[in-house]
Formats: sequence, structure tokens, C-alpha cells
Amino acid sequence: MILKKCYIENFGRLQKFTYEFKNGLNIIQQENGWGKTTLSVFIKSMFYGLPSSRKLNLTQNLRKKYTPWQGGKFGGYIEFEIGGKSYRIERFFGKRESQDTFTLYDLSTNKPSDDYTSQIGYELFNIDEDAYERSTYFPQTDHKTGINDSIRAKLTNLIESADDMGGFSQAIDSLKSRKSVYEKRGNKGLIADLEAEQIDLQEQLQECLSKQQDNKNLSERLKKLRQEQEALQDQADELIKKIELIKENRIKREVYDTYKRFENDYQNACAVYNNTRLDLKGKPMTMDDADSAQEKIISINSASQSLKEYEQKLSQSSQARNANDQKSSYLALLLIILNVLFLGGGIGSLFFYKALGLMLLGLGALSIIGSVVALYFLKKRVNADTIQDEHLKKRISVLKAQIKSDLDYIIRFLRPFYSDVNQYNYQEVFNEFRYRIRLLYDKQKEMDIKRQAWDNYIEEKQLDERTISRYSKLQVDFQKEQHKLNQTQNRLDEIKNQIIKINAEIDNNQVFINKIDQIQSRLAQNEQELKKARYINQTLKLTMDYLTAARETLTQNYLGKMEQSCSKYISRFNAKDNFSIDTDLEVKIEKSGEKKELDYFSEGYKDMVGLCTRLALVDAMFENQKPFLIFDDPFVNLDDQNLERAKNILNEISKTYQVIYLVCHTSRAQKAS
Repeated sequence: MILKKCYIENFGRLQKFTYEFKNGLNIIQQENGWGKTTLSVFIKSMFYGLPSSRKLNLTQNLRKKYTPWQGGKFGGYIEFEIGGKSYRIERFFGKRESQDTFTLYDLSTNKPSDDYTSQIGYELFNIDEDAYERSTYFPQTDHKTGINDSIRAKLTNLIESADDMGGFSQAIDSLKSRKSVYEKRGNKGLIADLEAEQIDLQEQLQECLSKQQDNKNLSERLKKLRQEQEALQDQADELIKKIELIKENRIKREVYDTYKRFENDYQNACAVYNNTRLDLKGKPMTMDDADSAQEKIISINSASQSLKEYEQKLSQSSQARNANDQKSSYLALLLIILNVLFLGGGIGSLFFYKALGLMLLGLGALSIIGSVVALYFLKKRVNADTIQDEHLKKRISVLKAQIKSDLDYIIRFLRPFYSDVNQYNYQEVFNEFRYRIRLLYDKQKEMDIKRQAWDNYIEEKQLDERTISRYSKLQVDFQKEQHKLNQTQNRLDEIKNQIIKINAEIDNNQVFINKIDQIQSRLAQNEQELKKARYINQTLKLTMDYLTAARETLTQNYLGKMEQSCSKYISRFNAKDNFSIDTDLEVKIEKSGEKKELDYFSEGYKDMVGLCTRLALVDAMFENQKPFLIFDDPFVNLDDQNLERAKNILNEISKTYQVIYLVCHTSRAQKAS
């Protein structure tokens, strides 16, 4: 079989791309990101389609991954030749597999052909899609071969058509499916369910039996709690009665407390009164005495004011009299001088001019008369002022005597209380004294009021010394009893809650106890079902083991061919290591007498062995009809020498197979010499 031509309308990033294939080696060299892997997936999808998937991971959802980036119809066609006939496959894809279209044309007639169906990949190669990816498709990163039922059937020639491919697999799958009902990985299946149910039933039964025993214990505990509850309730009732009695005593005690309060108020008033008397040195004194002293002080103040006024008048009168005396002296001197002048001038003028002398003598006489009259009235006035001054002096003397008398009285009055009283501070001392007297008077009045209130309360409550003494001894504090009652009631509440919880727990346990018979019956039934399931499961297992053993016998037929072909390719790489291939196509390399998996070796070594194993697999699977092979740049990990050897192998196999070699680097694209 060979590919002739392909056309991609839209697939991933490839758009309106055409490529014509030739026999032998087809090298497609393009840079990274061009779409080489996309082209290889397109070729595979033309034969096998694109499966639908809901997975978000693009590596697991090829339909989503290769949906055209640029939009438009999703798909294309590929032309191929097989058995001397040429065909053209047209496939276009929708969002879902149900929207896909498939058409096969016979190129000799250009008409639709019914030679193959949409399952053309299965029909042409007799392998499924997974087997295709494990054999004829060589990816860049994973050359591991592995095996599935489709490859195994192809190798053992157990199939004649695509419908026969799953014969053994279907049998195994049917047995596995049947067996999976009884036993699955992860401890699942009917047996695991029955075992889990058995364990669960046993646990339930044990729990129910435990609940049954719990109820017996709870009933005993409930009995003890109710006995304690009854005893505590009696104790609480006694405490309540005692507290009520004490509360009644508190009323009588309040009478006593009020009596003591009145008594204390009176005693405190007496103490204050006595302390106030001590401030007055304990001497008896009345407000009348204080009022008399107050009148004396008022009299002193009034007399002092009058004395001040009289002394001021006397001073003014003395000053005026002194001024008049001075004026009289001046006037008398002036009159004498005038009289002398007039008389001297008159006498002198008589000798010279008689008339003038007589006139001057007459004036002198008149002057003498006027002087006498003036001096008389002046003297009279002086005498009057002198009399007035004497009157003032007398009045002043009387006032001073009165002031002295009153002041002596005040000092004598205050000295018993204040030894430092004198004529200068008597006013302040008296004010202090009067305040003390008023305070003493008020305290005495207050003391009398307190005494009267006390007497009134005694009379009102009809108290006597015996009653008061009895009231004073009554117990009024029930704090101790109340505390004990609170503790008792708290304990009663706890017991009540415990009884409620225990009853609820007993009821809950009873639900489990009622299930005991049902669980025991189901447990017996479960044991029978489990025994039957284990028997069937063991039978299925043995059947699968026999079928698998038979398959392994058939598998041995192709191992020799595989190892021979693989050795041929490995020898091209000058590899000297011994290797082996098991029936699952897993390769192991022998090192120091021990077989090692490929994962122990370098990537380049793994790629080399993987390439050889894949080619050996293709040789074994396709002895007659040779398929095309796709190499998606699989030699990136090889060194220069092994790269040349690998390219030589490509040149060699291209003589037998059509090879499509997708590569990006020039060195890997150049043909080997």
C-alpha cells in the first residue's frame, strides 16, 4: 500500500495544503512550528477518524486541538493505492463525531465506492488506532512499542478480517467484565461489597449488642440518680423553710437596726454638742448673754463713731479760734498804730495848723472808741468759742468713759473663753465666740430633735430592753443557707439533665437493640452470598488464566521472528549488548548478567532500541501487504554516528516500505551516504 496525494482544507494550522507522495523515501523538511506533527495526525485521521472527547487537556482531545485556527471546513482528502486499485478518502469533521462525514471514491471511476467503510483503517491494516500508533507511526519522543490485543491478534494470525480482531480480546473482556462484577482493582466489586457489608453488619451487630449492654448500665445509673434526686429535694425543701424563717427574722432585725440608728444619731448629736462645748471650755452660756455682749459692741461702735465726730469738731474749733486770736492781735496792733498816728499827728499839727490838729485829734478819739468796741465784740466771740470747746471736751470725756466701760465689759466677758482677747482684737474674737454660741445652740437643738425621734420610735414599736436584746440576737443572714440551697438546686438541675439525657440515650439505644434480629438474619444471608460470589469469581479467574496461558503459547510463535528482525536492525548500530523481547513486546537489555528495563539507559539509546523494535514489529505484522511508515523527526536524541546509521536504515527500509520522514534540521534531512 502506498500514499499518492493528500490535500488539507483546514486542519490545525495547516490550510489548503497539498502534497504528492512518491514511492520509497519522502523527506518533508520544515522549520519548527510548521505543522509536521499536524500532517502526521491528519494522515492518521483520514483512516481512523477523530474520536470525540470532553477532556480539557489538548493532548487527550485531538478534535479540539486540531480544530482549524483560522476557521473554515475542518478536514481534507488523501489518495492511496492498494491491491492495484486507487482510492480517495474524503473526511470532514464537526464539533462532535456525529457531525463527521466520510466518503470513499474509486479513482478509476471517480464514483463513490463501498469497498471500505468509515472504519477503513481497521479494514486495511487489520489493527486498531492504538496499534497503528504503536507500530507504523514513529513519533518524536516515544518509541516504546508495547502490545495490545489488536497487535497480538495480528502477530498470531488469529484474524481474517477486522471483525475477527477482537476474538480473544472479546473473550477476555467478557470474562473480565463478568469478573469485574465480583472483583475490581482498588478493592471494589461484589465480593468487596459483600465483605464490606459483612464487616459493616458485624460492626453494626457489635454496636447494637454494645448498646444493649449500655442500656443495662444506664438503667442502673438512672436508678441511683433518682435516689440522689429524692434525697437532694428533701434537703432543698428544708433549706427553703429555714431561709423563709430567717427572712421573717429580718423584719424584726430591721426594727432593731432602726432603733440602733436612732440611738446612734442621738449619741452622735450629743458628741458633737459636747465637742462644741469643749470649744467654749465647757462654761455655761446662753444666747441672752451673747446678745448682751452684742449690744455692748454695738454701743462701743456707736460711741466710737460719735467720739470721732466730736474730736473732729473740737479740732476744727481750735483751729478757728487760733486763727481769730491771731486776727485780733493784728487788729489791736493796727488800731494802736492808727491811734498813735492820729493822736501824734493831731498833737503835732496843733503847733503848726490847729484845725488840722483838732481834726486829727478827733479822728484819733473816734479810732480809740472804735478799737475799744471792736475789741469788746472780738473778746465776746472768743469767750463763746471757748465755752463750746469746753462742752465738746466734756462730751468727748463722757464717750471715752463709756467706751472704756463697755470695752472692759466685753474683755471681761470674753477672757474666760479667749485668754488672748484685747482692745484691738475683741471684735474678731467676739465674732468667733458668737459663731461658737450659735453652733452650740444649733447642736443642742439638733440633739433634742434626735432624742425626741428616738423616744418616739421606742414608743411606736413598744420596745423595751428585753425585746431589743432579743431582736439583736436573731439570725438575719441566710447567705450560707442560700449558697447551700443553690448548690443543691444546681445539682438537682444537673441530675435532671442527666436523667433526660440518659432517657434519650436509652431511647436511642433501643432503636439499635430493635435491629439485632434483623442484622443477624442479614449477616447469615450475606455469608451465603459471599461464599457463592467467591466461588464464581474463582471460576472466572481460572478460565482467564487458561485462556491467557493459551494466548502465551501462540505468542511464542512470533517472538523468534521479532528477535531475529530486531537483531538485524540493532546490528546496524554496532550495538553489542544482548537483549530480549517478552510477549508484551517489552525490551530488556542485559548488563552484568542482569536484565534491565530501557528506562535505565540514555534517551539516545532508548530511541535506537525503540526504532529497531518498532521496525521488527512492522516486519512481523506485515509480511505480505506492506503499509506506509511515518517518521515524525524521531532521531533528535541520536549522536552523529547513530544518526547516520539511522538514516541508512531509512534508506534501506524505503526499498520495502513507503516512508514519510518529517524533519526540521538539515543534518537529519540529508540522505545518508
